[in-house]
Parts: sequence; structure tokens; C-alpha cells
Amino acid sequence: PGKGKMGKQSRRKKGKHKKSKEETPSAETGGSTILQQLRHADSRTRHAALAALTNTILDPERMSSNSKINIDLLQAIRERVMDKDLECAQLAAGCLSNYLRGMQQQDQDITSGWTIIFVERLKQCMEKFKNTKDTEQQHSLINQKQWWALTMQCLCALCSLVEMNHQALLNFVTKEESIDTLLTVLNISGKELKKDKSDSPTSYTYIEKSASYAAQTLHSALDDNAELMMKWKGSGRGWNTICQCCEEQSLPLVARLHCAGCLVAARLILENEALQTNVIVFAMPLLYSCLYLNLDQKTLLMTNLQSCYKKFKDEEADSMMEKEIIRKVNDRREPARVIARRQKELKEQKKKDEAKSKVEHEDTDMEDKDEAAESMQQNDSNAREVFELAREEWYKGMNPLELALEITANLTGIQVISESNEDIDMDGSDNERGNVDLSPIDSFLVEAIVKAKIPNRLVEILETICKPLQSEVLPEVQDTIIDLQSKCGACLGNCVGEIYPNWVDGLIQQLRCALEASNGNPCIANAMAAGLRSRSGLRKQCQPSDLQILLKFATSKPPTCQKEAIEMLGILCSCEDHEEEVNRKVCSTLLSISSKKADVINEILNALMDIYGDDDCHPNVFDSLNVLAYFQQTTPSFKRIIQCDAEQASRDEVEQWEETLHNSSRFISYKKGNL
Repeated sequence: PGKGKMGKQSRRKKGKHKKSKEETPSAETGGSTILQQLRHADSRTRHAALAALTNTILDPERMSSNSKINIDLLQAIRERVMDKDLECAQLAAGCLSNYLRGMQQQDQDITSGWTIIFVERLKQCMEKFKNTKDTEQQHSLINQKQWWALTMQCLCALCSLVEMNHQALLNFVTKEESIDTLLTVLNISGKELKKDKSDSPTSYTYIEKSASYAAQTLHSALDDNAELMMKWKGSGRGWNTICQCCEEQSLPLVARLHCAGCLVAARLILENEALQTNVIVFAMPLLYSCLYLNLDQKTLLMTNLQSCYKKFKDEEADSMMEKEIIRKVNDRREPARVIARRQKELKEQKKKDEAKSKVEHEDTDMEDKDEAAESMQQNDSNAREVFELAREEWYKGMNPLELALEITANLTGIQVISESNEDIDMDGSDNERGNVDLSPIDSFLVEAIVKAKIPNRLVEILETICKPLQSEVLPEVQDTIIDLQSKCGACLGNCVGEIYPNWVDGLIQQLRCALEASNGNPCIANAMAAGLRSRSGLRKQCQPSDLQILLKFATSKPPTCQKEAIEMLGILCSCEDHEEEVNRKVCSTLLSISSKKADVINEILNALMDIYGDDDCHPNVFDSLNVLAYFQQTTPSFKRIIQCDAEQASRDEVEQWEETLHNSSRFISYKKGNL
């Protein structure tokens, strides 16, 4: 009987693999089980399903830009944004936020409708906070944290929608309470952030991020959106709230800057005197204070990030080595003792190799070494988290400056209509610029910008961010620095135009030094070209060393600012008197450039026409270097190259190339005496 109970074991398959397969979320099908779980009556089941999605197919680190997520699955997640359970709603909003930020090939028609859902959920969140009475506590700290976490996730997703989906932006504009909801978030956030941070540090972080996302969404919606501006221009209360947010010290600096960006964007579209006053009083002082970079702080952040990255990569290398050893051992089926011995030998060998590259004191106390080793081992276990924190600190330090430069570029980029001849002058008359005329409101703004010394501040920043780096930096740090250089160059390119009062003494040498230090940043080169084009005083500041730099960049490989360098050579030689030797050197350099790109050939032809459009400009050089023959050979091929490059160029660029082609043909006829 005893044996009978032990009996024969059942050979029936238990379906273990089948069950696990059903519970694994599928990106393409959604899986009937996961959909049922998302719509389950039990909040714990819904929460588990959403958590599984967050850690699998909707994990930002695992998502591929080419991945496809099933529509039914997205619909089920969207439904959970309005879930009564706050944790489920928060996870659902986080899943959709991850999808919007990580998927490049998303269905615009499907995601555009999410705008209404997020706005409705945000309204509910704000109602909870607005109905709080001072004499009684509405939520426990935990419940308050959940509400702010949900608010942050909804705003993060809404911001992505407004920035990337035009139809979603239209839905946002159509829904009247959308902007009022964002303004309410900013108002309540500012009040909450004035409270003691120690009461709930986690909630404090969520509130800060909520305020930043709300301001960014508002800025993105208003930027270059004339329809929304006209619809909202009479909302004095709304503009007053934005102005107050610019000065509200409790709000994050990024949020305040986005509010300043809203004022600048509105002023450029509406040209309203009241808005311009707001820009001058509220936005410009904030921008000026943010247009600053502490060199020591920048170096410290870079050094810390580099150090944390090295520790992280060392830990990752150790982990990969152990995995590789285990894989090889499994293939050989070696015993565990042999595995351990080999791991120990490899680690000891690595330690010996590291010791050889460092100079150590022989009298180091062994106990101190052991304590340091234990401490290092403990730090290595958190190396990834420490590296992520260091990266976050780097971007936190650079993002306000980056955003301030973007807004300043919009502020200084005042559009003017100039009267100039479309065709090239063949008689050598002054070809600098036509007459420009500003409206009174624009003239007042330009004077205010110069009076606030914003252009001078830009020069100071450019010098700081173009200083050579002391050591090797991460690619993402290098990209940030290049981006800052480009945006600063774009701002200065606006400020050196002829519409700005004279503030540019000594600027050409500063721009040339920045151009060299940045290895030919095109935006800095554009600023330099704009200054030389519009200001004779800057051209007269040029030294022979400046000419050498331009000649170097005109022929450098790979080209960095080749087009801009060619343009500047043409400006200098066509607008300023110079020796025949200089002319010959510049001309021979231009003729020697071999390029199959339409934009480069366009600049060469324009430069040569500007220089030799005047028959008295060194005719001996023109004849001896066979410039006319160069035009006769290049013009037919230029036409074919335009046809080849037209698909990758904008319509304005193609029209400019075709105009140059037309002028080249006329230039040939003129020099042959046929005009």
C-alpha cells in the first residue's frame, strides 16, 4: 500500500512552458491574457500587468525605434490612465510616455487622440489639490506623492505629444481648458514648492518636474503658433500668470525660462506693445542671468561624469568577463571548482596589470588597502546609478543655458525686409546690403536688447565654452558643448546684423579665436560672415592671420565650415582694398577647391563674381589664372549637380543655386563683352 501511494509518477505534461508564454506580453499581438489583465476588476492584477509592460516591451532601454506595439494593447493602456487606482493610472501614463518618447514610427492618428485623455486626467489632479483646506490634511504624504507622480507622467506624455504630433497639437489648441490646466499646474506647483522640502522630498521632485513639463508644453504649443496666439491674445490673466512665473523663485529655473520663451514667442508673432513690455521687464532679465557659464563648475561636472563613467565601464567589463567565463565553462561542462579558480586567476591578473600602470607607495598600510578595496567594491555595485546621477547633474547644469540660448536666438532674430537687387551688379558698385527699415516697436526692442548687454553676454559665453578641454570627455559631453557653441553662434549671428546699434568693437578677433577653438563650428562661422557682410568696421579689423585661418578652413578636409569660409573670402576681397598678392592667393585657393556639392560650388561662383564683378579689381590676376575659363567649364556641370542635389536640399536652397547659375551665365557673357 505504501508503494502504491508512491506509485508511478504522472507522465502528463504540466504545460509550464505554455503558461509562461501566455504571460509574456507580446509587442505585436498584445496577447489576449495581458489585455484581460489590463481590464481586470482587481486593481492588483491591472497593476501587475502594467508593471510587466513597463519592464518589458515598454521599457525605454529595451525599446527599438523600429518596434511596433499592437493598437489594442495601446488602447487598453490608455483606458487605465483614468483608472481610479492612482498607482495603475501612474503606470499607464508612464507606459504611454515611454512609447511616445521611444517610438519614431508611431501612428500619429492614434496617438493624437490621447491629448484629451491626459488633459482630463490633469484636470482631476488639479481639482484634488485646489480643494485642499488649510485646516485639514487632504492626503497623507504617500497619497500626495502618488497624485504628483501621476501629474508628472501625464504632463511628460502630453509634452511629447504636443512637440511631435501636429494633430495632437491641434486637439490641444481646440480644447479650451488645455492652457488653463497648464497654468493651474504652474500656480499650484509654485505654492507647493514654497513649503518645507524635508516634509516630502520625493513629492518635491515630482512637483518640480511637473512644473517644468507644464511650462515646456505651454512653450511648445505657443511657439510659432499664430492661430493659438490670436485665439489667446486677449487672455490678460493668462499672460499675467506667465509673467509671475518668470519671477517665481520657487519654480525650477527651466520652468521659468520656458515661461520667458512663451512671452518672446508671443511678442514675435503679435507685435503687441504690452507683450513687448512684458518681454523687456520679465523675460530679458531672466535670460541675462542665465546667459552665464561658470568654467570651474563646468570642469567639475565634466570630471565627475568622466570618473563615474570609468567606474561604470570597469564594472560592466568585469560583469561581461564573468558571463563569458560561465558561458565557456558551461560549454566545456567543467566543475565549479575549476570555474572559481579561473575567475580568481583572471581577476588577480587584472589587478596586477592595473598595479603596473600606477605608482604606489610601498609603505601603504595593508589595512587601509583592505578598507579601500571593500569600499570600492561597494561603490562598484552602484556604479551605474552613480553614473546616471552624474549624467543627470551634467544636463541639469547645462540645460538652462541651452534653453536660454534658444530663446535668445528667437528674441534677437527680428525679421526685416531689405531692398536689394536680385541680380549681380557687373559694374562693381557697392554690393553690401540694401536699405533696411524697422518698425518703431522693433527698433525699441533692438535698443533694449543692446542696452541690456545681452550681445556682450553672448560673447563672454562663447569664449568660455570654446576654451580647450583639459582632458578626454565623453561623446555626449562633447555633443553638448558643440550644441552650446552652435546656439551661441546663431544668437551672435543675429546680433551682428546692421539693425543692431554698434556694440561690436574687437568682435572679429573674438569670433576668429572661437572659430579656431571650435574646429570650424559652422554657426560661429555664420556669425563671423554676417558681421563681415554688414559692418565695414569689422572688415577693417581683419588681420593677415585672419585671412590665413579662412584659407585653411576653405580647403580643410573633412570640411567643417568650408562654405562659410569661402563666403568670407569673397566678402573681404570684394568690399575692401587689398594687394595683388592677396588677391592671387585667394583666387588660386578658390579655383583649386574640388567639390561635387552644389552648396560649395554655389559659394565659389558667388565669391568669384563678387570679387571680379568690378573690372578694376586685379584684372591681371583674373586673366593669368583663367577665371573666365573656370566659369565656362564649371557652369554646365553645376547645372547637373543642382539636379542631383535638389532632392536633399530645401526649396529655398535650390532657388538660390539656380539664381547663381543664371548669374554665372550672365557673368560669362559680361566678361566676353556680350552685355
